[in-house]
Amino acid sequence: MTNKRINRIKLTITTQCNLNCDYCFVKKTNEYMELATAKNSVDLLLRSQGKDKLLSIYGGEPLLNFKLIEKISPYAISQAEKLKKNLIITVCTNATLLEEKYLDFFKKYNIKLIVSLAGEKSGQDKFRNFQKFKKIKALMK
Repeated sequence: MTNKRINRIKLTITTQCNLNCDYCFVKKTNEYMELATAKNSVDLLLRSQGKDKLLSIYGGEPLLNFKLIEKISPYAISQAEKLKKNLIITVCTNATLLEEKYLDFFKKYNIKLIVSLAGEKSGQDKFRNFQKFKKIKALMK
């Protein structure tokens, strides 16, 4: 596959989510990506032809598998530097679990944050199901 040009890989690092939005297309099976799978995907992306690469990290809610983000991001960046590739990493989140430690990590590694929204606040609140989120937050107290 390294003779092909792959510009972007989208990693769905978990299918679990803290919300149950009406518009979501992700089947919630509570699966988590293994580090080996993530590394193989990054290697495939970076070893393919072309200089500019995009690693997109999605879920479910990827912050529920932040440990993988913490491991795969530095790995991807170091591999890109070795291979002289331009790499952009993005994380798409619903932002309900964002904490300062996550933001500090994203800033440290220059990771771009994409926030999934459904329009204006009234529409956003109408389609997001916060019941599951409220139960999780109550359990975390």
